[in-house]
Amino acid sequence: MTIERIMGFVAICAGWLLLVLAAFEIVLVFYYRPTLEYTYVEGRPRSIPYWITGESVGFAFGAFLTVIGGALLWGANRWHLR
Repeated sequence: MTIERIMGFVAICAGWLLLVLAAFEIVLVFYYRPTLEYTYVEGRPRSIPYWITGESVGFAFGAFLTVIGGALLWGANRWHLR
């Protein structure tokens, strides 16, 4: 096996793992409905803007994992077929 095929196999495994984690994370966002109300800055609570919600943060993180997983699978397909 060449190093490209090994890298392709590792990227395929990592890509599928990230896609599974993204799906699991998005399901958990629907199930738990996280909320963000305030955060602590320098020991004092500060309110978070109304447009930033726990769900939007969860969906953004899930989308990020999906894009990275898809990119890994795309790159692995190119490396694996060489």
